[in-house]
Amino acid sequence: GIDDIAETDFVKKSSLEFGTHNIWKYLDEGETDKRNVHSAWGRGLALDYKSGYLSDVIGVDASYYGVIKLAAADNFASRGILYNDDGKAKGFNKLGQFYGKAKFSEGGVDANLYGGWKLIKLGAVTTSMRAAPNTYAGRRGDISYDAYRLRLAYLKKSSNRDSPDKVDFMTSDSRSINSIYTGDFQIKTDSLTALYFYGETEDYLRRNGLELNIKQNKAITYGVQIYMTEGLEKWNSMANSKKD
Repeated sequence: GIDDIAETDFVKKSSLEFGTHNIWKYLDEGETDKRNVHSAWGRGLALDYKSGYLSDVIGVDASYYGVIKLAAADNFASRGILYNDDGKAKGFNKLGQFYGKAKFSEGGVDANLYGGWKLIKLGAVTTSMRAAPNTYAGRRGDISYDAYRLRLAYLKKSSNRDSPDKVDFMTSDSRSINSIYTGDFQIKTDSLTALYFYGETEDYLRRNGLELNIKQNKAITYGVQIYMTEGLEKWNSMANSKKD
């Protein structure tokens, strides 16, 4: 019955958190021939639900995001805070995260699998935050053992930080990109943190990165970051004016 369900870890270990913050961005293009002020001011709201795990294996999480318009200049769009509704600044709300989760732990090996809409900060993909964050639809998994961790993701759609819309990935000249896949491998010890990541947008861009942090002693640490981005077929065939 309902009482039995209420006694499960799925319910008893659930949590619900509410957060809010204001963000204001301002840019005055005073050095250009035509002076424009880009500014936007919004209040972000976030309601985050996290379930426990059913049979210590399966759960579900969700996040609602709302953005309230407090103020905006006519040229607000570049601030990435409020929704651009045909040139008008507006607030919005959306179910930004909704995903299933599963976990496994055995003999020092810990693994997690996620499917649905989720915040992603992994490999070549990051979550950019204003009043609301970017979220992505797809699958993501990770596995760790001792000092080693491997993470992988396959993504199909996104919902940007300044919009309630769920959209396909596109090139700079508005051609469809079917998917993004990315991953990273990390080794972390007391004296060394090494991370290699790889990511590719289908036939468009490929990115590799290597980040090293070596601790010699309590006072001295060395850091190295190397990144390489390569244009693929869809990028190479674009007009030069479209290539970022």
